[in-house]
Amino acid sequence: MSVIEIPRAMLNPIVRVRRRTTRYHLLRVRDVRHFVALIAVGNVAGAISTLALAQVVVFQISHGASRATIAQALLAMSLPSLVAAPLAGIACDRWDRRRVLRDCHIGRAVLTAAAVAVPILGSSHLGFILTSVLLGLTAMTTTTRATALPHMVDPDQLLHANSLLSVTAKVAGSTGFLVGAVLLWWSPITALLFAAALQASVALGWTRFAHDLGGRCVVGAHHCWSGAARRIARLATSGPTRRAIITSATLRAATGGAFVSLLLWVDARLDVSAAGYAVVLSVAGTGSLIGTLITPLVAGRLGRRTTVSTAFVLSASTCLLAGVLPMEATVVAAAFTTSLVMQVVRLLADSTVQRAIADDALGRVYSLYEMSYTVAFLIGALGLLALNTSMPSTRFLIVSAVAVLGALGQCWPPLTQHHANTADLDSPTRTNPFRRSPRRVPC
Repeated sequence: MSVIEIPRAMLNPIVRVRRRTTRYHLLRVRDVRHFVALIAVGNVAGAISTLALAQVVVFQISHGASRATIAQALLAMSLPSLVAAPLAGIACDRWDRRRVLRDCHIGRAVLTAAAVAVPILGSSHLGFILTSVLLGLTAMTTTTRATALPHMVDPDQLLHANSLLSVTAKVAGSTGFLVGAVLLWWSPITALLFAAALQASVALGWTRFAHDLGGRCVVGAHHCWSGAARRIARLATSGPTRRAIITSATLRAATGGAFVSLLLWVDARLDVSAAGYAVVLSVAGTGSLIGTLITPLVAGRLGRRTTVSTAFVLSASTCLLAGVLPMEATVVAAAFTTSLVMQVVRLLADSTVQRAIADDALGRVYSLYEMSYTVAFLIGALGLLALNTSMPSTRFLIVSAVAVLGALGQCWPPLTQHHANTADLDSPTRTNPFRRSPRRVPC
């Protein structure tokens, strides 16, 4: 009997690694669209209320700013998040996350409506209190929706889903600021009441949201709080989570330093004008948005480890150039690049933590991750604010040194360990879910 040889292409005419995932494909799912829409409306409302309260009591740009004023503003924006993060972690593990999101938006609606009393009474203390509580509830909302995301998509879609939510949040925030600026032409009271109505509508949307988002885990499942705390600490220091926390915190400290360095440099050049602060915010915001858009593509081509190492190298190079040649182009480029690569690393770290930690402990571990992220920014920003020097080059050289340490840290053995749940993010192999699928092979 003769043996007939069959061409290999006929045995496997179509070679596909895995269905390609993009932000557009995720939006084709009805529950994902509903989830994203609620987040978008909530961010629009939050931006309107923030702008209205800032106009009344918080940021008085026309009065000028000093290092002390900048430090107070940074602390006022960060401390509520630090206080709310542990509470958010426990809440979104203990109770239904849809209920947590609903209650947070109800609280934000009530407080935003109560903030109408601030311009009426002219009380700056009341404005600061309401702003702090609103920021804390916003932090709880952010943590809860991040821990709910693994219930909306498959594990290999988390990076694209995080990118989608980040783009949505940034676009919605910008839209909210534009709408708030228009409403402020009438009065801050009109803007606050409109934002409160939007928050109430979002709370109603979460009440009717049918998809299960997890939660309802028993916090004291280890029979004592100390046992639960030891388990959370062990999970937070496990291989992939430890790498995500250290990497993102290091680059976040560099980002805080670069932001403050650019702020002080613009402050010295433009004499504390509103246009100067608009330049700082636009540079940081544009870099962050571009980083959000390119992260899935870059990670799919290079792999996680190469992407993170490249991010540190780019940040160190541009900051070193700004330190050696402190000109307008180099300083803006350093802040822009650092904001861009920080967003890339942040999205990679988010997806790593969401994928590596079990659902019954994800909220508490993610809250620790958020706290390290915030504390690192404060250390980088306040550390360079306390530096008594009039030379902007010195600050950028320090930021460059921090980025170099982060790049070298990628070779540190505790950060190079692989994990079964996240190994496919480390290199662009055939199992990489973010790599483009091959073309069809004809018969």
